[in-house]
Amino acid sequence: MKTIDQINFKGKKALIRVDFNVPLNEGFKITDDTRICAALPTINKILSADGSVILMSHLGRPKNGYEDKFSLKHLVNHISKKLNINVKFASNCIGDEITKMANQLKNGEVLLLENLRFHSEEKAGDKTFAEKLSQLADIYINDAFGTAHRAHASTAVIADFFGENKCFGYVMANEITNLEKILNEGERPITAIMGGAKVSSKITIINKLLDKVNKSWSAEYPMLELLITMSSTCILPPVIVSVVVIWLLVIIFPKEPPIEPLVKLPPALELEISANLASASDLVYLSPN
Repeated sequence: MKTIDQINFKGKKALIRVDFNVPLNEGFKITDDTRICAALPTINKILSADGSVILMSHLGRPKNGYEDKFSLKHLVNHISKKLNINVKFASNCIGDEITKMANQLKNGEVLLLENLRFHSEEKAGDKTFAEKLSQLADIYINDAFGTAHRAHASTAVIADFFGENKCFGYVMANEITNLEKILNEGERPITAIMGGAKVSSKITIINKLLDKVNKSWSAEYPMLELLITMSSTCILPPVIVSVVVIWLLVIIFPKEPPIEPLVKLPPALELEISANLASASDLVYLSPN
């Protein structure tokens, strides 16, 4: 696993995929900046090494191009205060004007690009869009753990255009290290708690966990909880579980809203899980049970 500690950033521009999908109130003020604070060590590492930083992220779920409520311009002042510098803002994430701003960026400066999802090509994993983003910098850093499982242009496709000049930031590196430690060396039993309404994006995670965890709890779809538990206790083989899960996603879940969980967590535990989820991960591992 290559991290930013293995790269010399002096005189280089680093394009960082961060997860700044933070909650905003009606006045467009950030109500929880946990994700922004988590990315600060990565950003400061590059700035202290005499490099410059270009930040790119998504915010919310815009449907048809630009929507003011999802603009990253609302985050500029807050990020500037956290970094103690004046963060520059680009009104788009690609285009001639944005390329010019990137080229003029000096060592120690930070440029925040506009919401990636204002372009449908981002979620589509469009290679041309990814290539245009890659032309803004010398080095690519993925530090958005919460979106790393998606094959979007800025999280997966873009890495192909940087050769060896790509790495993980501190958020990604720490999350991966901790997950590997728990799954491979953690004290048993291990309980996996899965959250998030988009079950389709959890299929890969579910399959990976089937032979690694002892118990599970699904916050949105308790039927998945039952299936995973049956598989982890060898009642059902993983291949059968995968087929049934896909059937549920295609036939049942599109027609029926999520039902109440089979288990109601105590308020204290809900708060503990919420605090962990604030790090951008949809998956929390608790060990021991």
